[in-house]
Amino acid sequence: MLCLLSLRGTAQNRYEDLGNGTVLVHRNIPSSTSSSKSTKVTSVQHLHFQGISLNTSFRNFLKYLRAKHFYVDVRDESDYCYISGTVCGIPDFDISLVGDYSDDGIIHGVTASKSFSDVESMYAASECILDKLTKAYPRHEGAAVSMVDENRNAIDLWNVDVFNEEGACIGMLYVFAQEPDGAGNCKITIKYNDFVNSLASDAYDYNVIGYGRPIDISEYVKPTLDACTMEVGSAFLKFTCRRGNNVYEMVAFGEDRSSILYNLFVDSSSRELNRKIMNAYFAENLRVYNGNVMACTNSAFDDISYKVVSASFSTNNSLKKEPSKGDFNEFNEKILNSKTNADMGWTLLEYLLKHKATRSGSSTSQKYHCNGLEFDNPADMEDYKNAQGLK
Repeated sequence: MLCLLSLRGTAQNRYEDLGNGTVLVHRNIPSSTSSSKSTKVTSVQHLHFQGISLNTSFRNFLKYLRAKHFYVDVRDESDYCYISGTVCGIPDFDISLVGDYSDDGIIHGVTASKSFSDVESMYAASECILDKLTKAYPRHEGAAVSMVDENRNAIDLWNVDVFNEEGACIGMLYVFAQEPDGAGNCKITIKYNDFVNSLASDAYDYNVIGYGRPIDISEYVKPTLDACTMEVGSAFLKFTCRRGNNVYEMVAFGEDRSSILYNLFVDSSSRELNRKIMNAYFAENLRVYNGNVMACTNSAFDDISYKVVSASFSTNNSLKKEPSKGDFNEFNEKILNSKTNADMGWTLLEYLLKHKATRSGSSTSQKYHCNGLEFDNPADMEDYKNAQGLK
């Protein structure tokens, strides 16, 4: 079977099915850049697919390259906020956002990579990814598809130009396979470079958080609170919430993510529980808010040397109304009377846990209770009890 594609620009490539799971790529490369027949092809193959449905930057890009179950994994002693997820049906890709955090957190690209223990599984995954991303060559069920040039040299690095609806090139998508290292491990890397900062505007729709951009989490705190935002910035994590005329802030400072978490929990035995709670809160709430992506800033914590957790409470009583009573005022009183960073951190996380338990209260599965809190499984409850020093 012979497949012909009409491609953008003057260059054209032909794809010929040679059988046995091999597709021959007839490349039209200008003579000034073409390789000799005795030289192995190592240059980037410029495959301009008209049929690739990557037209409007991040939104359509994520349609093909995004994890359906992104989660935030706060790892100890890490300078980055890692995202792990499924790419084109293949799980456990490490996904990172490339950004310039000295420029208001503009996102410039996305990288996804995964290691494989053998070449065969890597190439099988490559076939799946390329098939789903490009739709440019026939699917060979049950057989690995290798792409070769006219000299039967394997093409393991693809470079696809991405166009917007007006036909302008706005970015470049790379898909390449890395040969085994000394330990026999292989790697597939998918990278999208954004040429015109088109990710900056689209990122808002997917809640990709850059430096200094708060995210509205109000729907997850109602009806206890009227409104709430969370902001991840340069060396701080900040919650700003409102109930009636009452406003409070919770700010955690630190040199990096680990120190921020440490400041919320001075006792080192609490750090693992802190990670679990923060992950659960981010994954269950923010991940599904108006899109599928929730991410932190990368390498943004480098300028703040002091380590302190602070909170402030103010009342704007211009309407001459009495402040609201009950749960929220009790929460604020706890914040103001906290004697240690750990006390303040526990107050915040207890509040989040109570709210999470309220949201999941309709579940028929067994619940576990301790100290007025509700847990989905006994392990989490034991973690909480151990961290609190409860028997």
